[in-house]
Formats: sequence, C-alpha cells, structure tokens
Amino acid sequence: MEKNKTGLSSEQMTHVRRAFRMIDSNGNGRISSSELARAARVLGYNPSLREVQQMIASVDHDCNGQIDFSEFAQLMRDRFGALEYQAIAVKDAFKTLDKDGNGFIDYHELWAFLKGTGEDPLTEAEFQSVIQDLDVNKDGKIDYNELAKKMCTLEDTN
Repeated sequence: MEKNKTGLSSEQMTHVRRAFRMIDSNGNGRISSSELARAARVLGYNPSLREVQQMIASVDHDCNGQIDFSEFAQLMRDRFGALEYQAIAVKDAFKTLDKDGNGFIDYHELWAFLKGTGEDPLTEAEFQSVIQDLDVNKDGKIDYNELAKKMCTLEDTN
C-alpha cells in the first residue's frame, strides 16, 4: 500500500476526505472548533472546549483557529492513527448510541443522545439531514453496517 506525502494511503485519503466533508458542516473548507466538537459528540465523546482548541492548535499551521483539509489529514494521521481510529470510534459510538442494545440506533435514541450533549445541539432540520444520510435502507433505524459504511467506506466524490 503506497503512502503519499501525508503518510496515508490513497484509500485512507479518500476516507479522510469523506470525514472532512461530513465534519465541515457549513462547507467552507475549514473545520471550526464547534464543528469538531459536534463531530466528537456524535461519535460518543464529549471533549471540553479547551481539548478541542488544543487539537486544532496542534495542527493549525496557518494559525487561523480552524483546520483546513491538509491540517485535518495530519491530525488524523498523527493523533488517531487515521482509519484505525475511525473504525474503533464508529464501533464505540454505535455501542454508546444503541441504548437498548438491540443492534439498531433508532431516531429516538439518537435524538436523546444529541439533546443530552449540552452545548450547540443540532436543529431539527440538521437532525433530519443526519438521519436521512445515515439510514441507508430507510427502515427508520440505523444498524452498525449503515453507520460504518457512511463513516468509513464511501467513495470519494471529488
């Protein structure tokens, strides 16, 4: 598996691009501290503002307080072992969100979790957008394979 200058394979870069696009909710090409914090909460983590700012500062080479794609790729490589971390995070997030342990995340479980995270909750419209994206087979619930596919294996659309 050949690595590029970021130290990630082309397949890993595809996944990192997809993750970047998902986190960059306003599509401006940069991840803000609030976007990074929201992504962490969706994955079942609850970092403090200081922790998020430290993550950003560790790769923010242009010192603008946000993460561009190349900085994000470095963060994924350096801090999380790129996709190895992502696979673990998806599995952990699924377990956290599947409150009743039935192997599915239903809308109510996800909504309750997101409402319970505290600061900067999703709006109803944002929540519906997340649900539409994650519920691939439109059966009203998210299974592990749907979540993993959306988070880890979508093809690059660039």
